[in-house]
Amino acid sequence: MQQDNINLTEKQLKIAYFFVAKRKLLKKIIIGFLILIDILLFSFSIYHFIQYFSQSKGHEEMMKELTTRGINFSLLNQAISPLPPQIITSGAILVGQSKYHLICLVENPNPTWFIESLNYKFISSNGFIGQNFKTFILPGEKKTLVDFNESISQSPRDISCEFSEIKWQRIKPKDYNLLEISDKFLIKDLQYILPQNPEGRSITQFKFVNSSVYNFWEIDLSVILYEGNQIVALEKTKLSEVMSGEERKVKIIWSTILPFISKTEVQPEINIFDVTSFIKPNPKPEAR
Repeated sequence: MQQDNINLTEKQLKIAYFFVAKRKLLKKIIIGFLILIDILLFSFSIYHFIQYFSQSKGHEEMMKELTTRGINFSLLNQAISPLPPQIITSGAILVGQSKYHLICLVENPNPTWFIESLNYKFISSNGFIGQNFKTFILPGEKKTLVDFNESISQSPRDISCEFSEIKWQRIKPKDYNLLEISDKFLIKDLQYILPQNPEGRSITQFKFVNSSVYNFWEIDLSVILYEGNQIVALEKTKLSEVMSGEERKVKIIWSTILPFISKTEVQPEINIFDVTSFIKPNPKPEAR
Protein backbone atom coordinates (compact mmCIF):
# COMPACT_ATOMS: atom_id res chain seq x y z
CA MET A 1 0.00 0.00 0.00
CA GLN A 2 1.27 3.43 -0.90
CA GLN A 3 1.30 6.12 1.89
CA ASP A 4 0.01 9.64 1.25
CA ASN A 5 2.64 12.35 1.08
CA ILE A 6 2.38 14.92 3.96
CA ASN A 7 3.82 18.32 3.03
CA LEU A 8 4.75 20.46 6.09
CA THR A 9 6.24 23.91 5.97
CA GLU A 10 9.41 24.82 7.78
CA LYS A 11 7.45 26.98 10.25
CA GLN A 12 5.09 24.18 11.15
CA LEU A 13 8.03 21.85 11.68
CA LYS A 14 9.71 24.32 14.04
CA ILE A 15 6.48 24.68 16.09
CA ALA A 16 6.09 20.89 16.31
CA TYR A 17 9.73 20.51 17.36
CA PHE A 18 9.29 23.18 20.06
CA PHE A 19 6.31 21.39 21.64
CA VAL A 20 8.12 18.05 21.54
CA ALA A 21 11.29 19.49 23.04
CA LYS A 22 9.55 21.60 25.69
CA ARG A 23 6.87 19.08 26.54
CA LYS A 24 7.94 18.68 30.16
CA LEU A 25 8.30 22.47 30.69
CA LEU A 26 4.81 23.19 29.34
CA LYS A 27 3.39 20.48 31.56
CA LYS A 28 5.01 22.09 34.61
CA ILE A 29 3.65 25.56 33.62
CA ILE A 30 0.10 24.23 33.26
CA ILE A 31 0.28 22.39 36.58
CA GLY A 32 1.66 25.53 38.30
CA PHE A 33 -1.15 27.65 36.85
CA LEU A 34 -3.79 25.22 38.11
CA ILE A 35 -2.17 25.18 41.56
CA LEU A 36 -2.22 29.00 41.63
CA ILE A 37 -5.94 29.05 40.81
CA ASP A 38 -6.61 26.52 43.60
CA ILE A 39 -4.65 28.66 46.07
CA LEU A 40 -6.61 31.80 45.08
CA LEU A 41 -9.99 30.03 45.36
CA PHE A 42 -9.02 28.55 48.73
CA SER A 43 -7.87 31.97 50.01
CA PHE A 44 -11.10 33.60 48.82
CA SER A 45 -13.16 30.96 50.65
CA ILE A 46 -11.13 31.34 53.84
CA TYR A 47 -11.55 35.16 53.73
CA HIS A 48 -15.35 35.01 53.43
CA PHE A 49 -15.54 32.28 56.04
CA ILE A 50 -13.70 34.55 58.50
CA GLN A 51 -15.90 37.50 57.52
CA TYR A 52 -19.04 35.49 58.16
CA PHE A 53 -18.01 34.46 61.66
CA SER A 54 -16.78 37.94 62.55
CA GLN A 55 -20.10 39.56 61.53
CA SER A 56 -22.53 36.86 62.59
CA LYS A 57 -22.08 37.66 66.27
CA GLY A 58 -23.11 41.30 65.73
CA HIS A 59 -26.06 40.21 63.59
CA GLU A 60 -27.25 37.79 66.28
CA GLU A 61 -27.00 40.50 68.95
CA MET A 62 -29.01 42.92 66.77
CA MET A 63 -31.75 40.32 66.18
CA LYS A 64 -31.84 39.50 69.89
CA GLU A 65 -32.20 43.23 70.72
CA LEU A 66 -35.06 43.61 68.24
CA THR A 67 -36.95 40.66 69.72
CA THR A 68 -36.43 41.77 73.32
CA ARG A 69 -37.21 45.45 72.73
CA GLY A 70 -40.17 44.84 70.45
CA ILE A 71 -41.88 47.53 68.38
CA ASN A 72 -42.97 50.76 70.03
CA PHE A 73 -46.45 50.97 68.52
CA SER A 74 -47.17 54.20 70.37
CA LEU A 75 -44.33 56.05 68.61
CA LEU A 76 -45.22 54.41 65.30
CA ASN A 77 -48.83 55.53 65.66
CA GLN A 78 -47.73 59.10 66.42
CA ALA A 79 -45.62 59.14 63.26
CA ILE A 80 -48.45 58.10 60.94
CA SER A 81 -51.35 59.86 62.68
CA PRO A 82 -52.55 63.35 61.67
CA LEU A 83 -51.53 66.43 63.62
CA PRO A 84 -54.37 68.14 65.51
CA PRO A 85 -55.95 71.32 64.10
CA GLN A 86 -53.93 74.43 64.96
CA ILE A 87 -55.58 77.61 66.27
CA ILE A 88 -53.96 80.70 64.72
CA THR A 89 -56.06 83.36 66.44
CA SER A 90 -59.42 83.78 68.16
CA GLY A 91 -61.44 86.68 69.47
CA ALA A 92 -64.75 88.51 69.69
CA ILE A 93 -66.22 91.31 67.55
CA LEU A 94 -68.78 93.62 69.15
CA VAL A 95 -71.70 94.00 66.69
CA GLY A 96 -74.38 95.47 68.98
CA GLN A 97 -75.39 95.92 72.59
CA SER A 98 -74.13 92.73 74.32
CA LYS A 99 -73.96 91.06 70.90
CA TYR A 100 -70.75 89.48 69.60
CA HIS A 101 -69.42 87.54 66.66
CA LEU A 102 -66.99 84.96 68.09
CA ILE A 103 -64.28 83.96 65.63
CA CYS A 104 -61.45 81.45 65.44
CA LEU A 105 -58.96 81.11 62.59
CA VAL A 106 -57.86 77.46 62.50
CA GLU A 107 -55.60 75.45 60.21
CA ASN A 108 -55.49 71.78 59.29
CA PRO A 109 -51.69 71.29 59.01
CA ASN A 110 -51.98 67.88 57.34
CA PRO A 111 -51.60 67.84 53.53
CA THR A 112 -53.17 64.38 53.12
CA TRP A 113 -55.65 64.21 56.03
CA PHE A 114 -59.18 65.60 55.74
CA ILE A 115 -61.17 66.60 58.83
CA GLU A 116 -64.46 65.08 57.74
CA SER A 117 -66.29 66.49 60.76
CA LEU A 118 -65.35 68.49 63.82
CA ASN A 119 -67.40 69.91 66.68
CA TYR A 120 -66.33 73.28 68.05
CA LYS A 121 -67.53 75.73 70.67
CA PHE A 122 -66.28 79.02 72.09
CA ILE A 123 -65.48 79.61 75.74
CA SER A 124 -64.12 82.59 77.67
CA SER A 125 -62.11 82.97 80.84
CA ASN A 126 -65.00 84.80 82.55
CA GLY A 127 -67.43 81.89 82.30
CA PHE A 128 -69.03 82.00 78.86
CA ILE A 129 -69.59 78.62 77.19
CA GLY A 130 -71.10 78.63 73.71
CA GLN A 131 -73.11 76.02 71.86
CA ASN A 132 -71.61 73.29 69.69
CA PHE A 133 -71.23 73.74 65.95
CA LYS A 134 -70.06 71.25 63.32
CA THR A 135 -67.79 71.86 60.33
CA PHE A 136 -65.16 70.24 58.10
CA ILE A 137 -61.64 71.37 57.20
CA LEU A 138 -59.86 70.38 54.00
CA PRO A 139 -56.20 69.23 54.01
CA GLY A 140 -53.88 72.20 54.49
CA GLU A 141 -56.83 74.62 54.71
CA LYS A 142 -57.07 77.71 56.88
CA LYS A 143 -60.67 78.31 57.91
CA THR A 144 -62.48 80.91 60.00
CA LEU A 145 -64.95 79.37 62.45
CA VAL A 146 -67.74 81.67 63.64
CA ASP A 147 -70.48 81.88 66.24
CA PHE A 148 -72.67 84.79 65.02
CA ASN A 149 -74.63 87.23 67.21
CA GLU A 150 -73.92 85.57 70.53
CA SER A 151 -75.61 87.35 73.48
CA ILE A 152 -73.07 87.82 76.26
CA SER A 153 -73.87 90.02 79.24
CA GLN A 154 -70.24 90.59 80.17
CA SER A 155 -67.53 91.47 77.69
CA PRO A 156 -65.86 88.11 76.88
CA ARG A 157 -62.22 87.84 77.88
CA ASP A 158 -59.60 85.45 76.49
CA ILE A 159 -61.90 83.84 73.95
CA SER A 160 -60.75 80.37 72.90
CA CYS A 161 -62.15 77.57 70.79
CA GLU A 162 -62.52 73.96 71.91
CA PHE A 163 -62.66 71.00 69.49
CA SER A 164 -64.25 67.61 70.02
CA GLU A 165 -65.34 64.52 68.10
CA ILE A 166 -62.83 65.03 65.29
CA LYS A 167 -63.33 62.52 62.48
CA TRP A 168 -60.32 62.11 60.18
CA GLN A 169 -60.10 60.69 56.68
CA ARG A 170 -56.83 59.98 54.86
CA ILE A 171 -56.90 61.19 51.25
CA LYS A 172 -56.19 58.48 48.69
CA PRO A 173 -53.70 59.30 45.91
CA LYS A 174 -56.46 58.98 43.30
CA ASP A 175 -58.25 61.92 44.98
CA TYR A 176 -55.26 64.27 45.17
CA ASN A 177 -56.51 66.10 42.07
CA LEU A 178 -59.60 67.23 44.02
CA LEU A 179 -57.34 69.30 46.28
CA GLU A 180 -56.59 71.56 43.30
CA ILE A 181 -60.23 72.66 42.96
CA SER A 182 -59.97 75.39 45.62
CA ASP A 183 -57.11 76.98 43.68
CA LYS A 184 -59.51 77.37 40.74
CA PHE A 185 -61.78 79.74 42.70
CA LEU A 186 -60.65 83.26 41.79
CA ILE A 187 -61.46 86.60 43.41
CA LYS A 188 -61.28 89.56 41.02
CA ASP A 189 -61.74 93.34 41.39
CA LEU A 190 -61.92 93.18 45.19
CA GLN A 191 -62.85 96.60 46.66
CA TYR A 192 -63.74 98.04 50.05
CA ILE A 193 -65.79 101.23 49.54
CA LEU A 194 -66.43 103.79 52.27
CA PRO A 195 -69.85 105.52 52.33
CA GLN A 196 -70.26 108.93 50.72
CA ASN A 197 -72.26 110.31 53.69
CA PRO A 198 -72.58 109.65 57.44
CA GLU A 199 -75.84 107.74 56.96
CA GLY A 200 -74.33 105.39 54.35
CA ARG A 201 -72.88 101.91 54.72
CA SER A 202 -69.47 100.52 53.86
CA ILE A 203 -69.47 98.05 50.98
CA THR A 204 -67.20 95.20 49.90
CA GLN A 205 -67.64 94.07 46.33
CA PHE A 206 -65.82 91.64 44.07
CA LYS A 207 -66.24 89.08 41.32
CA PHE A 208 -66.11 85.37 42.11
CA VAL A 209 -64.92 83.18 39.24
CA ASN A 210 -65.25 79.40 39.12
CA SER A 211 -62.44 78.52 36.71
CA SER A 212 -62.64 74.80 37.52
CA VAL A 213 -64.27 72.24 35.23
CA TYR A 214 -66.89 71.41 37.87
CA ASN A 215 -70.39 72.73 38.62
CA PHE A 216 -71.46 73.18 42.26
CA TRP A 217 -74.82 73.37 44.00
CA GLU A 218 -73.60 75.80 46.67
CA ILE A 219 -70.40 77.62 47.62
CA ASP A 220 -70.19 79.51 50.92
CA LEU A 221 -68.06 82.64 51.08
CA SER A 222 -66.62 84.20 54.24
CA VAL A 223 -65.70 87.88 53.77
CA ILE A 224 -63.27 89.10 56.43
CA LEU A 225 -62.04 92.64 57.15
CA TYR A 226 -58.75 93.35 58.94
CA GLU A 227 -57.28 96.30 60.76
CA GLY A 228 -53.60 95.40 60.76
CA ASN A 229 -53.54 91.69 61.77
CA GLN A 230 -56.81 91.89 63.72
CA ILE A 231 -60.15 90.71 62.34
CA VAL A 232 -62.71 93.50 62.88
CA ALA A 233 -65.65 92.35 60.75
CA LEU A 234 -66.90 89.16 59.14
CA GLU A 235 -69.92 88.20 57.06
CA LYS A 236 -70.96 85.10 55.18
CA THR A 237 -72.86 84.76 51.93
CA LYS A 238 -73.88 81.84 49.74
CA LEU A 239 -73.68 81.30 45.98
CA SER A 240 -76.12 78.80 44.47
CA GLU A 241 -75.71 76.69 41.34
CA VAL A 242 -72.27 77.92 40.36
CA MET A 243 -71.33 76.58 36.93
CA SER A 244 -67.92 75.95 35.43
CA GLY A 245 -66.38 79.14 34.02
CA GLU A 246 -69.08 81.31 35.60
CA GLU A 247 -68.36 84.76 37.03
CA ARG A 248 -70.57 86.18 39.81
CA LYS A 249 -70.71 89.70 41.21
CA VAL A 250 -70.87 89.74 45.01
CA LYS A 251 -71.68 92.68 47.26
CA ILE A 252 -71.51 92.80 51.07
CA ILE A 253 -73.08 95.79 52.89
CA TRP A 254 -71.59 96.23 56.34
CA SER A 255 -73.63 97.33 59.34
CA THR A 256 -70.88 99.61 60.66
CA ILE A 257 -68.43 102.08 59.12
CA LEU A 258 -64.84 100.85 59.39
CA PRO A 259 -62.52 103.54 57.99
CA PHE A 260 -59.16 101.87 58.64
CA ILE A 261 -59.42 98.56 56.81
CA SER A 262 -55.98 97.30 55.80
CA LYS A 263 -56.99 94.03 54.14
CA THR A 264 -60.05 92.19 52.86
CA GLU A 265 -60.02 88.40 52.58
CA VAL A 266 -62.53 86.10 50.88
CA GLN A 267 -62.55 82.43 51.91
CA PRO A 268 -64.57 80.03 49.69
CA GLU A 269 -65.94 77.03 51.54
CA ILE A 270 -67.09 73.78 49.92
CA ASN A 271 -66.66 70.12 50.78
CA ILE A 272 -64.95 68.82 47.65
CA PHE A 273 -64.97 65.26 49.06
CA ASP A 274 -68.77 65.20 49.24
CA VAL A 275 -70.15 64.01 45.90
CA THR A 276 -73.44 65.79 46.61
CA SER A 277 -71.62 69.14 46.33
CA PHE A 278 -71.26 68.65 42.58
CA ILE A 279 -73.89 69.18 39.92
CA LYS A 280 -73.69 66.26 37.56
CA PRO A 281 -73.37 67.29 33.91
CA ASN A 282 -76.44 66.73 31.78
CA PRO A 283 -76.10 63.62 29.63
CA LYS A 284 -75.69 64.30 25.94
CA PRO A 285 -78.77 63.43 23.87
CA GLU A 286 -78.41 60.26 21.91
CA ALA A 287 -77.70 60.70 18.22
CA ARG A 288 -80.57 59.70 16.00
